[in-house]
Amino acid sequence: TSNNIDAHESNPRRQQTIDMADQLAGMAASGAMAASMSMADVDLPGEEGENKRSKISKLFDLLTWGLLTATVAFSGIAMLFNPLIVVFVAFGIAIVNSVIAGGQRVKLMQMETLRAAHNQLRDEVNKFMDENDKLQQSNDELELEVSKVEEVEKGLQDIVAAQGQSVETFVEAVKENQRIINEIKKNLTANIVQDLTRLVLAADRDRDMQIDPEEVFQLKFRLNNMEGVELDEDKLEAKLDEEGYNLGAVMNVIKDLMSDDVPDGEKIIQVNVDKMQKKL
Repeated sequence: TSNNIDAHESNPRRQQTIDMADQLAGMAASGAMAASMSMADVDLPGEEGENKRSKISKLFDLLTWGLLTATVAFSGIAMLFNPLIVVFVAFGIAIVNSVIAGGQRVKLMQMETLRAAHNQLRDEVNKFMDENDKLQQSNDELELEVSKVEEVEKGLQDIVAAQGQSVETFVEAVKENQRIINEIKKNLTANIVQDLTRLVLAADRDRDMQIDPEEVFQLKFRLNNMEGVELDEDKLEAKLDEEGYNLGAVMNVIKDLMSDDVPDGEKIIQVNVDKMQKKL
């Protein structure tokens, strides 16, 4: 009799446990399905707010998997306390729903990954399109420059054709003209060198082959007043300090003027032939 009373008292408790597990499992399964399906409209990131949606996506991931786990756990508890076929079928359906919800969640996660990859690919395509536009613009500019060059070439051909000459003859004439100009420059430079030599010799008034300080002052004054001559006074002073105040040092300066081995930037005296030609 005592055992019957205990069994009778335990049955309501057992039934309450089963009912509670049933309700919790049903709520968990419904919540998991809702959490999984709700992300169909929210979870896919667009071009704006992608970081914010990514955080929401993670939150719904945790919520979905937590509810799915609770569904399976409560279903197992209910089947453990009441191992009947009806209970197994009912909670088996809940477990199947949980698996379906989990599958939907995985698909949505994959769709999110694919969407992010699609957005990245679209950004790359936009960059390539921008680069293509820049290249097209450069190509248009080059075509314009080529057209200008062709117009100039055509103009030259028209000029030489009007004179009854070929382009080759015209080019040869230009080269010959340049050669003549170079010869004129050499002759002008040679004349200036002669004038410089006479000027340096005249600067040595006492004929002692030395350039005294007062004679150096007169020399620089006359050099600066020569047409077409450009003097670097600081370099001249440094040259005389190094080699001595004598005519030989000054003549070396003039010799460097005619030498092709000395760069123009290192020459103490330079000749502006163009200025001389304008004067002529």
